[in-house]
Amino acid sequence: MILCGIGVNGHYELNGVQHSYGFAWGAPITIVASLFSMIALAHVCLAVASGRRVTFTDFVTFPNFGQALLTSFLTYLAVVIGSLLCIIPGDAAAFLLFFARFIVVDRGTSAGDAMAFSYRILSANVADLFPFALVGFVLMLLGIVTVPLTALMSVYAYVRIQGRDVVRY
Repeated sequence: MILCGIGVNGHYELNGVQHSYGFAWGAPITIVASLFSMIALAHVCLAVASGRRVTFTDFVTFPNFGQALLTSFLTYLAVVIGSLLCIIPGDAAAFLLFFARFIVVDRGTSAGDAMAFSYRILSANVADLFPFALVGFVLMLLGIVTVPLTALMSVYAYVRIQGRDVVRY
């Protein structure tokens, strides 16, 4: 959010007429940073779920980078297009493609395969995962402190819905 305000803005007066110009390059920077952070966050959450000790390098590691970036971008695009059509298709796309970033990082698949697998998993388990997603959404609304909690909840659901075990402390 802080990056959104970065840009150039100028004003000048010529022959008594006010002119202004500007460009906010913070928005594109913010979009790119959020795409990168989703990949790193998925990697860190998967490491925590597997019981591996997380180090600083995990936060700057981007497994399957090209496909993960493509997956993040395509998911973002699907949600935006769905939201432009109507709010419901955007929300449905966000729900059904939510695990795609975990899948592409966890399994090293292509973007299309990760999105298709996410769709299959989530559409087959709507009754179990939709209430879970609503709780996560409410937590996200509460503030930035709850973002890591929501991410860990999400990876827990991703791992458990596949029948895999999550490490116990």
